[in-house]
Amino acid sequence: MPAPKNTARPIADPTIFRTAAGWAGTRGAGDRPQYAGWGGARADSAPYGQTLQIARQTFTSGIGILANSRLEVRNDGYRRFTTNAGVDDSATDKTHAVTFTVYGDGKRLAESRPMKWGMPAEPMEVDVVGVKLIELVARSTAAENEALSVTWGEAALTAREP
Repeated sequence: MPAPKNTARPIADPTIFRTAAGWAGTRGAGDRPQYAGWGGARADSAPYGQTLQIARQTFTSGIGILANSRLEVRNDGYRRFTTNAGVDDSATDKTHAVTFTVYGDGKRLAESRPMKWGMPAEPMEVDVVGVKLIELVARSTAAENEALSVTWGEAALTAREP
């Protein structure tokens, strides 16, 4: 059972560029894919290509995405999900708050306080033992999400089950 689906519907992304050089993993060499349009989820950068940064704290790894989003992550035997979540410094909406929620197999496992632009990242450490589907949900009261970039900084699954 997935998390509630009351997140905003993204606008179609009309252009995508992928480098011929490729890109190996989250810290690999090569150019990252470049996206235009509505600013989709990106590994290791904010939705429109900036460095992941929350309240001037830079993250070299993580997920940049827009508020009112839901990401599914398949868990293949990991015990912990950790992240530092917050509104990215690249967000132009400086008034609306975002709440970060981690679901596991449809059940809420962890939730942040409402966070606004300029607030420090909130560390989250979530027990995901036995969970098959992890969902990362970032909700805001803002009607439009294009101006509200968020970061799941240093998002990682750790400690494999024996």
